Amino acid sequence: MSQPHSLLRRSTRVALAVCAVALAGVRPVSAQPLADPPRDQLPTVWTDSDVRARARRSAFRVRRAEHALRVAQAGRVFGELPRVGNPTLGMIALPGLPNYGALTYAVSLGLPIDLAGVGRARAREAEAGVRVGTARLDAERAAAEAEARAAWVSVGVARSLEAIQRSRLASAQEAEGRIEARLAAGESTALDRAMVQRERAAAEADVARAVRLGREAADALRMALDLPGRSPIEVAPLGAPSRPTADTIARAASAAGSRRGEVRAAQAVGAEASARGVRQGREAVAPLTVGLEGQQVAVGPQETASSLGLSLRWELPFVRRAQGERAVSSAEASAARADARILQRVVSREVEAAGARLESALEELDVLEQRALPAAANLEQQTTVTWTAGNLEWFRVQEARRERLVLAARALEVLREAWLARIELDRASGSEQ
Repeated sequence: MSQPHSLLRRSTRVALAVCAVALAGVRPVSAQPLADPPRDQLPTVWTDSDVRARARRSAFRVRRAEHALRVAQAGRVFGELPRVGNPTLGMIALPGLPNYGALTYAVSLGLPIDLAGVGRARAREAEAGVRVGTARLDAERAAAEAEARAAWVSVGVARSLEAIQRSRLASAQEAEGRIEARLAAGESTALDRAMVQRERAAAEADVARAVRLGREAADALRMALDLPGRSPIEVAPLGAPSRPTADTIARAASAAGSRRGEVRAAQAVGAEASARGVRQGREAVAPLTVGLEGQQVAVGPQETASSLGLSLRWELPFVRRAQGERAVSSAEASAARADARILQRVVSREVEAAGARLESALEELDVLEQRALPAAANLEQQTTVTWTAGNLEWFRVQEARRERLVLAARALEVLREAWLARIELDRASGSEQ
């Protein structure tokens, strides 16, 4: 009996040693924390290029997308896993009844082997997820850039509008002084004084409104660029945005489908769903378990027999083959591919619409700056000269000045619309992606 017992003990020790080695060889996988980006040296005067670079690097939505991409990249660990699974250890002790001496011992050590290639399928699914995360990061960068540029334009327009309204207030204060002098000399009326006082009050209200709009726009820019709450905001003077040609817009519309992050993300989502369906199908194929079996059986009152051999265990995938999961993944892949085709048409139309808006805004801006504003300034000058000579009532001067300021404010609003159209054209065409 000593020899069979010794053989069984040796088999048990071998099985336990193999399990210990397998567990010791497993490498722990830990997530690396993402540190905040370093604080950059902020520019004194923000230009369009400064805003674009900062938004693509430090906007909140961009950093969230970077975190999501890091999570997707962690799935690449699946490609490093071996095809051999965790070993299984089984022990059986069957006492004899009513003869307790008829005791049976059995020890088994199993090693599952991935025959279907589940690990490779998981690795391909993880790579598809990385492509999804990369495309979504590109889309978030483009959206953050457009949001920050729009806030930058609003700051510039609000500052210019404030300058116009302060000029209007200074002119009203000067006119009020002149009216008081003419009224004292008997050359004006109380109605003229009431009108100029109303003009001054309206100018003060418009200055306060322009200051409020400027502060709101500056806060929006700080939020879009992740700047400190009280950091000073100075923006470069706004000029008219560049005017693209019709051929440039046509080429951008045709290429937007391959450039836009949203389209590439939808395509990658379809590929990820297809890879997930493949992985689910392979997971339905159970691993083949190769076993080392040792057994000691009582064959008599004082006699035992031992045996040592191999075994194979495999679940036959005849009934359950992950049909439901694979059907859902296939439907998700089809929906994502259809979504990508729809987005390709949508982004092309977005480019064309933004180009048309930009062209219309620039045409209106040209008319305002080249014809309407010079004519209004000339009318204001002539009415002021005539009123100074005493040949015209004050309300004529006030009306001419108000018309010029209204046109100047309108020109600023059209300039803002032109810039917003240019920003939308850049985002829709995916030029920076």
